Amino acid sequence: SARVAFIATSLAEWQGSGEGHLGTTLNAMQSSFAKARAAAPCVLLIDELDSVGDRHRFEARHKDYSTQVVNGLL
Repeated sequence: SARVAFIATSLAEWQGSGEGHLGTTLNAMQSSFAKARAAAPCVLLIDELDSVGDRHRFEARHKDYSTQVVNGLL
């Protein structure tokens, strides 16, 4: 009803775009935002956004990776 482009993505899609390495995840994320900018005005839906997590609650084992994902999103 908004008559604008609709683009849907998710953290799982970003992580599944390659080997799940940080660089491929961030590149896929940036690609989604570039696609949204190119289609502006549009609606960009990031499904299950809460799965990205909270930088203050990450386990030590995944903290560096997950913090960079959050930083890239912000």
